[in-house]
Amino acid sequence: FVIGQDLVQIQPDQGVPHNLEFVVREDAEHDQWLYPCGLFDYIHLRLVVTCFDNPLKVVQNCFNNLEPGGWVEYHDFDVSKVVSDDGTTNGTALERWERFWSLGMAAFGRDISVPQLYKSMLIRAGFVDVTEVTFPVPTNSWPTDPKWKRIGRWQAENVPQGLAGASIRPLKKLGFSNAEIQEITSSAIRDWKDRNIHAYWVGKVVFGRKPFPNEIPQAA
Repeated sequence: FVIGQDLVQIQPDQGVPHNLEFVVREDAEHDQWLYPCGLFDYIHLRLVVTCFDNPLKVVQNCFNNLEPGGWVEYHDFDVSKVVSDDGTTNGTALERWERFWSLGMAAFGRDISVPQLYKSMLIRAGFVDVTEVTFPVPTNSWPTDPKWKRIGRWQAENVPQGLAGASIRPLKKLGFSNAEIQEITSSAIRDWKDRNIHAYWVGKVVFGRKPFPNEIPQAA
């Protein structure tokens, strides 16, 4: 049986499998976890980099609500910096936007580099067999490898659709006007789609297991 949890009603009304239930309104960070199924065997979190005031508390909540031997798994991006192996991001509008966005998010109490800490957080909370897998997530179809080119093609459609909307409040927090925000984000979107800029975010998959009572916790 699978429970999907979110704060907003974006789930489908039809075609939902009989073993799937959506729960809306419960806050994984601030609310007590009260589910009829009791403890979980597996908890999956995806794209939560901007979601929580205290990510470590969420990790601890996951630990507390897993059966011994149960697993938690994070899938996320380190969106704190766009990188390139050949320096093509240096001095770009994309790099400028990311710097301002990171500062604006920090002003709201959001550290968007937190995926770098997931592994240490899981270990600190008491998980064992903690593993981190990293991989590039290209901004567009610039890679030559077919797998990463296909992923980049999707990213070239996906991220620009939300980049401007996600930037308004953080950049306003820094004092930018609407016209300045429009210029910063539109220039960043142009660079995001520019195949001459070989940029990528670092994707991270981090997972760990809640130990059985007789197991020794993993060293940090």
